[in-house]
Amino acid sequence: MDVRVPRRIRVAVMIVCLGVAGAVSATIDDARVGALTHLIQNQQGDGAWQGDALGIATTATVAEALRNAGMQSSPMYASAMAWLANAEAGSTDSLARQMITLAADGRDIGTFAQRLLEWGNSVNFSVGSTGRIGPSWGAYRHFQGSFPDTPLALQAIFEAGVNYGDAGAALGYLNGEQNGDGGWAYLKASTSTPASRVIPTAHSVIALSAARENGWGVDTQLGNGATWLKNRQLADGGFADDPAATNGSTYETALALQALEKAQALGAVSATTEIGQAQQFLVNTRATDGSWPGGLLATAAALAALPSASLTDTDQDGLPDAVETQLGSNPNVADSRDFIAGNGRSVTGITTASMLDLGVKGDGVSGQFLPAGTNAVSWVLLSGNLPAGVTFNASTGELTGLAQTAGTYNLTYRVTYADGTSETRVAQLSVASPPPSVKVPMLPPIGVLILAALLAAFGAFRIRK
Repeated sequence: MDVRVPRRIRVAVMIVCLGVAGAVSATIDDARVGALTHLIQNQQGDGAWQGDALGIATTATVAEALRNAGMQSSPMYASAMAWLANAEAGSTDSLARQMITLAADGRDIGTFAQRLLEWGNSVNFSVGSTGRIGPSWGAYRHFQGSFPDTPLALQAIFEAGVNYGDAGAALGYLNGEQNGDGGWAYLKASTSTPASRVIPTAHSVIALSAARENGWGVDTQLGNGATWLKNRQLADGGFADDPAATNGSTYETALALQALEKAQALGAVSATTEIGQAQQFLVNTRATDGSWPGGLLATAAALAALPSASLTDTDQDGLPDAVETQLGSNPNVADSRDFIAGNGRSVTGITTASMLDLGVKGDGVSGQFLPAGTNAVSWVLLSGNLPAGVTFNASTGELTGLAQTAGTYNLTYRVTYADGTSETRVAQLSVASPPPSVKVPMLPPIGVLILAALLAAFGAFRIRK
């Protein structure tokens, strides 16, 4: 039966729907700005977030969240990337996250990849009578294969484009550990099959999505995993790792949301409703200070899971106007460096930016990437852009040219020394605007004659006097 709805009703419904969509979008934007403000206020002076135990995982996730908000040009992002590039990972989880974040920023991850491949097991421990074997990763170097360590390692390999000859066998191990219900547990036992959980399943779905994007035929495993995951959504729209939980948890919801978004983008699952409900759960559960329950890692994960955005940044200092307003700063003044707090751990040029004033727009510039001296032999720009008209000498680190644009420019570079060692450094270049010119108004010809007559009369008066 063809039931036709009057046009005025259809229009009214459309207006209501658009209004709701706009409200949700505005609420997501509010959540994003609040979370960014909270994270910026909690960055350490060395560029990291949180203590040593979770420093790499948290900092890598925050960097992903900043990139998702279009803040790659901020000093907060540059300091975080410099810290990550020089940090020493102690676990597979940390090393894989470190690789994923650095690779997404276009960094050289060759050394990290070598360590990750060396930490894995070429042949995994047999599990009971099933004899499941294959390349895998455990929590630490050469530990028994476990989850989410193995999918995290595979995600890093696929997303970073690492040439790994056993990738197919490692995917075979991942698929062999999938439970019959489509999910994954943390670690298989020899006599029983542990229940599937949200965290290992979400990481496995993300890893399989990365493999699928690289041409691997994992559609069935990916679809089954994503379907199990979406069916685990709770009534409040969130997800929880505990099978008995009735309320969602921030970190698990953010992770499941990212997994479902990736799987749906590849056509492996239809989860539009579940994705929207998970986003709404995150919007509804943030605290008044902009954070989410669970600490900095959970807050960063939630922020990274929100839709990407490009926020207005009037002064182009890398800090969005809305965030500057919440921080009590002037969006028209490039002062983002002022918001990285000191904690006694920063090293200028290594974990916090070295400041370099290149002069005034329109003038010739002369500067030097640090460190200067005979021991440093080459410089390579890793991220960020030089001011228009300015170039640098890769053999000396000298900056020259004619600055064509004013502003601040956050970038990172790698310097190599004569002994073959190298380090990643971070810098902020600034080019000032020229002072406004003061124009003296020109008098018209008649005005000049009048002025001359007045001056002559004044002179004659002084003579008579």
